[in-house]
Amino acid sequence: MRKGSDKGEDFSATIWAWIFTNHPTYPPWDQRPLVEGMVLAVEPRAYRDGIVGGRIEDMIRVTADGAEPLTKFSLETLII
Repeated sequence: MRKGSDKGEDFSATIWAWIFTNHPTYPPWDQRPLVEGMVLAVEPRAYRDGIVGGRIEDMIRVTADGAEPLTKFSLETLII
């Protein structure tokens, strides 16, 4: 496992790297253009006082005029 950001241990990217090719990330300051046909994972994260956290991963495909969502799950709030 490797350290994940500042929130403890994170090994999810390592597991996915075994299954898929681990392509580079696009940080906010990156100037590379998005090209039609690219598929990206958008992974917003939310943490509360270091106690609990989560993230939702949405897959999108870049199109000529924007983006097409590929994720089929509902984005409704889940209460667990």
